[in-house]
Amino acid sequence: MGWLEIGARAALVTVFAVAAVSKLGVAARIRFRAAVTELVPRLRGRAARPVAVLVSGAEWLIVVALVLPVPIAGFALALGALTGFTLAIAAAVRRGSDAGCQCFGRTARPVSAVQIVRNLLLAAIAVLGLASGSRPGEPGASLIAAAAGILLGATLIVADDLADLLHPAPNRPAVSRFHPGQDSPP
Repeated sequence: MGWLEIGARAALVTVFAVAAVSKLGVAARIRFRAAVTELVPRLRGRAARPVAVLVSGAEWLIVVALVLPVPIAGFALALGALTGFTLAIAAAVRRGSDAGCQCFGRTARPVSAVQIVRNLLLAAIAVLGLASGSRPGEPGASLIAAAAGILLGATLIVADDLADLLHPAPNRPAVSRFHPGQDSPP
């Protein structure tokens, strides 16, 4: 494996693993199902539950596929999922929805262009992974690429928080997902 493929795999595994784990609890699944209903109003009622389960299952499948020795399926699945997520979020932003995406756990922050940009960057990483092909790499470069991929993935996970730090919205308080059970800062 070349360093580009390893870095792309590490970034996407980090993002999709955190997203999948964040939906494991009962309360988290309920919040995510509600977010699906708010983000895609056509899914009101019974349809939201299977879609929420499908999204969570797809996140796990992407992680497993990217960890396996042949990650092409993982990159392709990630690209497809990110395309769908981006379109749903863009439609919600265009409607002026105040729904939070619950992408990485509990948040009261409404979807915005930040999630769209994050997903487009992740989609670009998936495309780079697909295009990189498997070439042998040096162990040192592979380790650095994996670490860089994990760091990039972690940075993209907290993109909302970083955006709030750099450009806080004037009409709403900054909300961090790292304070479970809290909808606003003390």
